[in-house]
Amino acid sequence: MKKKSKTKDEKQWLNKLSEFGCCICKRYHDVIGAPPANIHHIREGVGLGEKSSSYLCIPLCHYHHQSGPAGKAFHASPKQWIKAYGKESEMLEWVLDNL
Repeated sequence: MKKKSKTKDEKQWLNKLSEFGCCICKRYHDVIGAPPANIHHIREGVGLGEKSSSYLCIPLCHYHHQSGPAGKAFHASPKQWIKAYGKESEMLEWVLDNL
């Protein structure tokens, strides 16, 4: 199956999210010079091997996305991450309210 290219609007949206900063540690790129956030595609309601829309993403620093320990990094333990920080959909709602 051929991978669908992102539209100009999708690219702009993802760049805006990345520049916003991590929605967990609230590190804003412009304020403290932190690197841009990683884009995390929300897993809620998505089947195995599928990726959510580019508009159903949240910005996470590398630590909270992939490199932190279980309970701190989503990909280390999604269940523990959700228990610690809340549902991905709640994070998305917060980001949309604060962008």
